[in-house]
Parts: sequence; structure tokens; C-alpha cells
Amino acid sequence: MPMPDLESVAANCARRGFNPEVVPDREAALRRVRELIPMGADVTNGSSVTLHETGIMAELETSRRWRWRRAEIYATTEPEKRVELRRWATTADYIVGSVNALAVTGEAVCLDAGGTRVGGYAYGAGQVIWVVGRNKITPTLTEAIERVRTYVFPLEDKRMRRDMGQPAFAGKLLLVEHEPLPDRIKLILVDEDLGY
Repeated sequence: MPMPDLESVAANCARRGFNPEVVPDREAALRRVRELIPMGADVTNGSSVTLHETGIMAELETSRRWRWRRAEIYATTEPEKRVELRRWATTADYIVGSVNALAVTGEAVCLDAGGTRVGGYAYGAGQVIWVVGRNKITPTLTEAIERVRTYVFPLEDKRMRRDMGQPAFAGKLLLVEHEPLPDRIKLILVDEDLGY
């Protein structure tokens, strides 16, 4: 596929209530995330290679500007408490992450194992910030779903086996066609390839 015109994609996403903006690179994306999340906010995140590549994950793990809810999940080894905290994390003031595919027409597609990421995206979190590299854009919604199943999932499975010693699990597929709450979803389109 030829390189998508990010401004056209952004216009289509705006019609779907996603509040998009185009930034030139990963450094600009990190700066924008810092600007969008106020000091002291409760923040969680969805698993995302894009967050690692942009430095957003390192910011969440080390910054004292926000309350990072996942730190509390990682701090407990009690299985029932961990499930409770994962559910609680989906209701943070802010969730930051990415999507697995974004159609030129504006629909966003996300695959998740248990649902903590897509639960926050769909409804739980007060504000959603998606950071999406240009490589995730597909010509159609059908191709977006196909991308998730045949390209993204095998790469995630390989990563999980390497890093976690277990296979990936495709449990929930979320299609976001429109966000009815004004200003809830912020979409940062990055003119750079990020994640997979």
C-alpha cells in the first residue's frame, strides 16, 4: 500500500469522534502524551510495543508525575487481588496505548487477551490516548481486521513466547467505529513506523 495521507486519515477519524492530530515522530508523540495527561492523574496503559518504542512506557514506569495503576498490579502476587486490580485499572482517569490497525476510513481495531486494554478503551477509562504509527493504517476495515489476525497476532505470539515463556491468547477483538463522548479519545497519528 502506498504511504497513507495522514491528514486525510485524521479527517476521517475526526468524523468518528477520535480527536486526531498528526505528529512527525516518536519524540513528538511522547511530548504530546506528557502534555495531555495532567500532573497527578491516575494512568494505566494497554500492552503496546509502540509505547516502548516512543519512550512512553519508560515514562509511565519511572515518572512521579502520575499515579501509574499498573505498578500496584505488579506489586501483588495474590491471584484474586491481581484480578481485582486489573479490573480497577481499566477505570483510570487516563489509559494510554495503541491500536493494532486503523482503517483509512477511521475505524480502529484492537486485539486483547483478557480485556483489560479493550475494556478501558471501550468504556472504562475516563480519557483514552492512542499513539498510532503510520504502518498500522490499512485501506479498508476488512484489511484492518485481517492485519490484526494474520500479521499482528503471530508477531505478538512470538514476542510472548520469547519474553514471557507462554503463547499469546486472542480473547477479545474490539472494533471502535465512533466515540460518542466529546474529547474522550485522543488519537496521535505518528508519521513514522511504530510497533506492529
